[in-house]
Amino acid sequence: MSYFEIFILINLGWGAISLTSVLLAEKNGRYVKPIVISFIVLSWLYLLCCVPLFKDGIQPPETLALYYTVVAGILSIEVWLVMIVTLLTISLAKKTHNPEFKSYLLPFYQPIRKVFKPLWLIVALTNIINSGVSLTYIMN
Repeated sequence: MSYFEIFILINLGWGAISLTSVLLAEKNGRYVKPIVISFIVLSWLYLLCCVPLFKDGIQPPETLALYYTVVAGILSIEVWLVMIVTLLTISLAKKTHNPEFKSYLLPFYQPIRKVFKPLWLIVALTNIINSGVSLTYIMN
């Protein structure tokens, strides 16, 4: 199996983890901090797993071209989500430890949250559906 085929399983797992994390972080108040921290770390690990897909001169198999086109489109959104959520989390942590801390991002916490939660759920479901369809195509 090539990395292109293994990545489909990585992407499916990431979709399930991100969907579960976003839903659990909303419902379990006292477990929010460990969920958010592990989710951010896993987000960066997922982005690192995507790096080998975009090396110069490496092309995905013709049968997976559509799958990787969708992955690239989703990834362009996910990179921004991960970066902004990481910066927002760092700002919130600094504000907790130092109440006088000023951040340009914190005043926009609620609007960002209202947009990012549904967007991240859509991205997670798209990852799951895209990987599931590609897995069934490969298995046949």
